[in-house]
Amino acid sequence: MPGDHRGLLGRPVPQQFVEEYQAQSAAALKTELKAVPDIETVLATIRIPYCVASSGTHEKMQTTLGVTSLLPQFRGKMYSLTEVAQSKPFPDVFLHAARQQGVMPADCAVIEDTPTGVRAGVAAGMTVFGYCALTPKQRLVEAGAHHTFERMRDLSGLISGAD
Repeated sequence: MPGDHRGLLGRPVPQQFVEEYQAQSAAALKTELKAVPDIETVLATIRIPYCVASSGTHEKMQTTLGVTSLLPQFRGKMYSLTEVAQSKPFPDVFLHAARQQGVMPADCAVIEDTPTGVRAGVAAGMTVFGYCALTPKQRLVEAGAHHTFERMRDLSGLISGAD
Protein backbone atom coordinates (compact mmCIF):
# COMPACT_ATOMS: atom_id res chain seq x y z
CA MET A 1 0.00 0.00 0.00
CA PRO A 2 1.45 3.47 -0.91
CA GLY A 3 2.31 5.42 2.21
CA ASP A 4 2.67 2.25 4.30
CA HIS A 5 6.19 2.70 5.66
CA ARG A 6 6.03 -0.35 7.89
CA GLY A 7 9.75 -1.01 7.28
CA LEU A 8 10.77 2.38 8.65
CA LEU A 9 8.31 2.69 11.54
CA GLY A 10 7.49 -0.91 12.28
CA ARG A 11 3.82 -0.07 11.78
CA PRO A 12 1.67 1.70 9.18
CA VAL A 13 1.74 5.49 9.13
CA PRO A 14 -1.51 6.76 10.70
CA GLN A 15 -3.92 7.91 7.98
CA GLN A 16 -4.43 11.26 9.71
CA PHE A 17 -0.69 11.93 9.47
CA VAL A 18 -0.64 11.12 5.76
CA GLU A 19 -3.62 13.38 5.02
CA GLU A 20 -2.17 16.21 7.14
CA TYR A 21 1.24 15.89 5.49
CA GLN A 22 -0.27 15.96 2.01
CA ALA A 23 -2.39 19.03 2.84
CA GLN A 24 0.55 20.90 4.35
CA SER A 25 2.82 19.97 1.43
CA ALA A 26 0.26 21.20 -1.11
CA ALA A 27 -0.20 24.47 0.82
CA ALA A 28 3.56 25.02 1.03
CA LEU A 29 3.99 24.38 -2.70
CA LYS A 30 1.28 26.90 -3.53
CA THR A 31 2.64 29.64 -1.27
CA GLU A 32 6.40 29.15 -1.16
CA LEU A 33 7.51 27.57 -4.43
CA LYS A 34 9.50 29.78 -6.79
CA ALA A 35 10.82 29.04 -10.26
CA VAL A 36 14.54 28.43 -10.58
CA PRO A 37 16.14 31.79 -11.45
CA ASP A 38 16.64 32.21 -15.22
CA ILE A 39 14.66 29.10 -16.21
CA GLU A 40 12.31 31.21 -18.35
CA THR A 41 15.28 32.55 -20.31
CA VAL A 42 16.73 29.08 -20.79
CA LEU A 43 13.43 27.69 -22.06
CA ALA A 44 13.09 30.62 -24.46
CA THR A 45 16.61 30.24 -25.85
CA ILE A 46 17.25 26.52 -26.18
CA ARG A 47 16.53 25.30 -29.69
CA ILE A 48 15.85 21.66 -28.92
CA PRO A 49 12.62 19.96 -27.80
CA TYR A 50 12.21 19.61 -24.04
CA CYS A 51 9.87 17.96 -21.58
CA VAL A 52 9.50 17.03 -17.90
CA ALA A 53 10.09 13.43 -16.76
CA SER A 54 9.22 13.50 -13.08
CA SER A 55 9.13 11.32 -10.02
CA GLY A 56 5.99 13.24 -9.14
CA THR A 57 2.41 12.71 -10.20
CA HIS A 58 0.72 14.68 -12.95
CA GLU A 59 -1.27 16.49 -10.26
CA LYS A 60 1.92 17.59 -8.51
CA MET A 61 3.48 18.74 -11.81
CA GLN A 62 0.31 20.71 -12.61
CA THR A 63 0.63 22.39 -9.20
CA THR A 64 4.35 23.11 -9.28
CA LEU A 65 4.48 24.26 -12.89
CA GLY A 66 1.27 26.23 -12.43
CA VAL A 67 2.53 28.06 -9.34
CA THR A 68 5.77 28.95 -11.12
CA SER A 69 3.91 30.03 -14.31
CA LEU A 70 5.81 27.43 -16.35
CA LEU A 71 2.85 25.18 -17.12
CA PRO A 72 2.16 26.61 -20.60
CA GLN A 73 5.70 25.70 -21.73
CA PHE A 74 5.22 22.07 -20.66
CA ARG A 75 1.63 21.29 -21.66
CA GLY A 76 1.57 17.95 -23.45
CA LYS A 77 5.22 17.37 -22.50
CA MET A 78 4.93 16.01 -18.94
CA TYR A 79 5.70 12.40 -18.05
CA SER A 80 5.19 10.91 -14.61
CA LEU A 81 6.31 7.94 -12.58
CA THR A 82 2.62 6.96 -12.61
CA GLU A 83 3.02 5.99 -16.28
CA VAL A 84 5.88 3.53 -15.79
CA ALA A 85 6.69 0.36 -13.86
CA GLN A 86 9.59 1.63 -11.76
CA SER A 87 10.54 5.05 -10.44
CA LYS A 88 13.98 6.66 -10.35
CA PRO A 89 16.77 5.49 -9.98
CA PHE A 90 15.39 3.16 -12.65
CA PRO A 91 15.42 4.79 -16.10
CA ASP A 92 11.78 4.02 -16.92
CA VAL A 93 10.36 7.57 -16.82
CA PHE A 94 13.23 8.97 -18.92
CA LEU A 95 12.94 6.19 -21.50
CA HIS A 96 9.17 6.66 -21.63
CA ALA A 97 9.56 10.41 -22.18
CA ALA A 98 12.09 9.84 -24.97
CA ARG A 99 9.78 7.34 -26.70
CA GLN A 100 6.83 9.71 -26.43
CA GLN A 101 8.91 12.57 -27.82
CA GLY A 102 10.26 10.37 -30.64
CA VAL A 103 13.90 10.81 -29.61
CA MET A 104 16.58 8.16 -29.13
CA PRO A 105 17.87 8.03 -25.53
CA ALA A 106 21.47 8.68 -26.66
CA ASP A 107 20.27 11.97 -28.15
CA CYS A 108 18.66 13.14 -24.89
CA ALA A 109 19.99 15.49 -22.24
CA VAL A 110 18.75 15.07 -18.68
CA ILE A 111 18.87 17.94 -16.19
CA GLU A 112 18.78 16.56 -12.66
CA ASP A 113 19.39 17.91 -9.19
CA THR A 114 19.43 14.67 -7.19
CA PRO A 115 21.76 11.67 -7.17
CA THR A 116 18.75 9.38 -7.70
CA GLY A 117 17.70 11.29 -10.80
CA VAL A 118 21.27 11.39 -12.12
CA ARG A 119 21.55 7.60 -11.76
CA ALA A 120 18.27 7.19 -13.66
CA GLY A 121 19.48 9.40 -16.52
CA VAL A 122 22.79 7.55 -16.75
CA ALA A 123 20.96 4.19 -16.70
CA ALA A 124 18.80 5.46 -19.57
CA GLY A 125 21.93 6.09 -21.65
CA MET A 126 21.36 9.84 -21.71
CA THR A 127 23.78 12.72 -21.17
CA VAL A 128 23.20 13.99 -17.65
CA PHE A 129 23.69 17.58 -16.53
CA GLY A 130 23.77 17.83 -12.74
CA TYR A 131 22.21 21.06 -11.45
CA CYS A 132 24.08 21.63 -8.21
CA ALA A 133 22.57 24.86 -6.90
CA LEU A 134 21.17 22.99 -3.88
CA THR A 135 22.89 19.60 -4.06
CA PRO A 136 26.66 19.37 -3.57
CA LYS A 137 28.41 18.93 -6.91
CA GLN A 138 30.40 15.93 -5.67
CA ARG A 139 27.23 13.95 -4.92
CA LEU A 140 25.98 14.45 -8.49
CA VAL A 141 29.38 13.60 -9.97
CA GLU A 142 29.60 10.44 -7.85
CA ALA A 143 26.13 9.48 -9.11
CA GLY A 144 27.44 9.74 -12.68
CA ALA A 145 26.61 13.26 -13.92
CA HIS A 146 28.51 13.96 -17.13
CA HIS A 147 28.43 17.74 -16.60
CA THR A 148 27.55 19.96 -13.64
CA PHE A 149 26.43 23.56 -13.33
CA GLU A 150 25.28 25.90 -10.56
CA ARG A 151 23.47 28.65 -12.47
CA MET A 152 20.53 27.79 -14.69
CA ARG A 153 21.48 30.57 -17.11
CA ASP A 154 24.60 28.54 -18.01
CA LEU A 155 22.59 25.53 -19.22
CA SER A 156 21.99 26.66 -22.82
CA GLY A 157 25.73 27.03 -23.43
CA LEU A 158 26.49 23.71 -21.76
CA ILE A 159 23.96 21.83 -23.89
CA SER A 160 25.27 23.46 -27.06
CA GLY A 161 28.85 22.62 -26.07
CA ALA A 162 28.00 18.98 -25.30
CA ASP A 163 26.94 18.25 -28.91
